[in-house]
Amino acid sequence: MNSIHLTMLLVDDEALIREVTREMLEDHIAEYIEAENGQEALDLLEQREVDLILTDIRMPVMDGMELIRKVRRDHLDIPIVVMSSFSDEKTILQALREGANNFLRKPTNIHEFERVILPILHNLEQKKAHAFDAQSIRQLSGELSLNNEISLISGTVEYLLQPLQSGPFAPRMHSLKIALYETLINAIEHGNLEITQEEKEATLKNNRFNHLYQERFRNPVFRNRQILIRYEYQPHHVSFTIQDEGKGFNWAAQANSPTSLFSKSGRGIALTRIYVDEMIYNEKGNQVMLMLRDEEKEECRLNLKRPPFKELLPRILVVDDSLPTLKIINALLKKLGYISESANGPDQLFFLLENKEFQLILLDVFMPKTDGLTLLKRLKAHPLYQYIPVIILTSEIDEQLMADCFASGAEDFINKPVSRLLLKSRIQSVLSQHESFNQLIGMNNKLTRLNLDLHRQYEIISKTKSTLMEQHDQIQEDLLLSAITQKSTLPPLPDLPFLEARVIYRPYSTVSGDIYDFSSDHEGGLNVFLGDATGHGLAAALLTMMVHMGLKNIPQNQSSSERLRGLNGMLSHVVPRRNHITGIHLKISPQGILSGSSAGNPPCLILSATNKEVILFTDGGQALGMFTEERERYCEENSPLQQGDKLILFTDGILEWRNPKHEALGMQRIINCLDQNRNQDLSQLLDTLMTAAITFTQGLPCMDDITIVGLQYLGKSASTNV
Repeated sequence: MNSIHLTMLLVDDEALIREVTREMLEDHIAEYIEAENGQEALDLLEQREVDLILTDIRMPVMDGMELIRKVRRDHLDIPIVVMSSFSDEKTILQALREGANNFLRKPTNIHEFERVILPILHNLEQKKAHAFDAQSIRQLSGELSLNNEISLISGTVEYLLQPLQSGPFAPRMHSLKIALYETLINAIEHGNLEITQEEKEATLKNNRFNHLYQERFRNPVFRNRQILIRYEYQPHHVSFTIQDEGKGFNWAAQANSPTSLFSKSGRGIALTRIYVDEMIYNEKGNQVMLMLRDEEKEECRLNLKRPPFKELLPRILVVDDSLPTLKIINALLKKLGYISESANGPDQLFFLLENKEFQLILLDVFMPKTDGLTLLKRLKAHPLYQYIPVIILTSEIDEQLMADCFASGAEDFINKPVSRLLLKSRIQSVLSQHESFNQLIGMNNKLTRLNLDLHRQYEIISKTKSTLMEQHDQIQEDLLLSAITQKSTLPPLPDLPFLEARVIYRPYSTVSGDIYDFSSDHEGGLNVFLGDATGHGLAAALLTMMVHMGLKNIPQNQSSSERLRGLNGMLSHVVPRRNHITGIHLKISPQGILSGSSAGNPPCLILSATNKEVILFTDGGQALGMFTEERERYCEENSPLQQGDKLILFTDGILEWRNPKHEALGMQRIINCLDQNRNQDLSQLLDTLMTAAITFTQGLPCMDDITIVGLQYLGKSASTNV
């Protein structure tokens, strides 16, 4: 248990999900508060303070989406993690835009929980343990420098966002806060301290991440590294540039990955891209700029008469292979009131053009690797850069070369060494000529960039779709083979003189997570087992096959409770703790003695033939595979059977089958249906129960496997006569 007291609000209408979540995080959370829907959660938030909210999305009364909106309205700082199915990407993205911090896929597992939840808990502990020290950050006229203390990030972000508390960006404060937090965490952990994603995941699992962090923090190689934060507040946009001193990374590979939001690495980048309007990395990958735009002000600004260029501080790109020349020209441009950046060759030139907008290019004509004329032709042939005016820099007057430059699209030229007065006049002349259509150029460039981005995304989506289709076909083939194998393990109905048996078996998908089994004991009696593995699909089906093999290896003459203990002992050593199976085991002797034991399955219903009662037989017990056999004992119950008694067993699929009002069929409706139709024969009775369930749910599909086992005791005389 951590030393810092943390409280989690768990919101889910499924009691089993809440129970499993508590068990997964029992070593990390001091206190849990539970709610079955969003409205209950809001009521609890008015009474209690919580540190973290973990909520389902689809719930009755108030769903998770509405809960997120209302929490963000009144409790901005509480981290929220949503739970949803992997395929429901649109819902997840909407939740993130509403203000959720992260998400978990359903069905989840302990590793997914630890990967998503533990970093949030770690940051909450740091925030509680360390108050923000303003002296650790020094203001440098639009720049902040920050050391590698993670505990200072929260205060840093609050400081940076103070000017935005009112105005057009106030509604997006929470989104920007998450983006800055994610980026600063990555800059410290993966940038300055060079902690890999694999190292982080491994140490989080065994609660050793803080030890790793402190070890890197004290290491002389990393200790003096700083995070530099440059910020800019403008009427129509705000930007934050964050630079670490690490090795950088291949940001393009993750940025272009269509599944980065759902993969183990790259999730921080994907989340940040959702929350900001622009996210631009440098070539090395150790610097990123985050930008928000006020679209309404931007549109108004474009519709107004454009002021002179000198008031807009044009950005000029200087391209020259000579470092002294670059320094001289940049110094002159700064004195003239322009913003300038430098490139010493084609690679830097096109990298800067791809990531920033420039109003003018000063291009040296004589360079060793690629001459200026070649670069000029490339610029003028590019759909994005062809309208940027270019002034040629030259130390020699070659009439033919100048003619070629003008023919290729150059606007003017300047002799080197450069004169300040001449530089000023030529720049003003060229910029003024282009002033009239710069607005159209900018809009055209945006549309062209958007078109290129869409084309790239289309190619990525097409390739991903093709890959997914191949994987889908392979999965379907595997599932079909698994279904055939699974059905071959299901036993035939028992042919016994004292007992009749019928089964309804309806998998939710190609394969089922339910299992039933019949076997004879040494005294001529019948063993009956019914089970339900967690989840759906292939993983659940494999668990049922393990149970099937386990039942074959456990002696048939053992009691029901002994057989369940044997199954639990086997499963608890080979099945991950997050997976388990609920079940019920019955033994019926030819003399009509019924004994049974339950492992968390709904009880067996006995329709008495003599007193017209419906009896609930053997309930409770711990699910199989969750704990070792030493921690769990299964109780044995006994009951005599009379001739004509019917026994109905079922998994929770039919029990939790819901109608359009989100109401479950429930135990009482099942009991009422069986009681009213008890005189029907066994096959008719099971069919009637299924028809009643379909009528109640108004034809909505059941979202779980359904298995119903019906048994009727025919009496001792039937056994004796035969």
